[in-house]
Amino acid sequence: MSKAEWEALPAEAKLTARQEQAALDKARSEERRAAYEAREREAQAQEAEYKQALASAPYGTRVQCLMEGDAYISGEWRRLDTSLFELIPDHPISVPLRTLDGRYQTDGSAEFNGYRVSFCDRQHGLSRRPERCGVMSGTRLQFTRGSRSRVQADQFVRGDMYCEYSR
Repeated sequence: MSKAEWEALPAEAKLTARQEQAALDKARSEERRAAYEAREREAQAQEAEYKQALASAPYGTRVQCLMEGDAYISGEWRRLDTSLFELIPDHPISVPLRTLDGRYQTDGSAEFNGYRVSFCDRQHGLSRRPERCGVMSGTRLQFTRGSRSRVQADQFVRGDMYCEYSR
């Protein structure tokens, strides 16, 4: 509706239109809130499932990793605070990354398939942009003893990753 058409409407019609628009806005807001709450419930259920699977994972299927190095944040390489995370096969997780000074942060995504740890830019992931992933592979013996590897992922991270089986 043009401004001229709106101005030509009687006051009662304007009031009705405003009330209808307010009702539509309220319905959209309630839909967004319900969708947000559903996503939150799903995230909580996934977190609980992951924690249960992690707690019951037998030795040799649970790997603990430490990432030290730099992250590409806001167009610059910045020194990271050390990140520690645990993985089990078929359960990718989000890994928060913070700079040493605490001023910047971003999230990564990590997954373990039994012999390879992939640490990826959360936005792109291993399947979409493998060059944005740092990958560390190891044998059972290497993960039992603990293994360190230099990892580099374009415009994401560079540094050392140390991983070992955890109990």
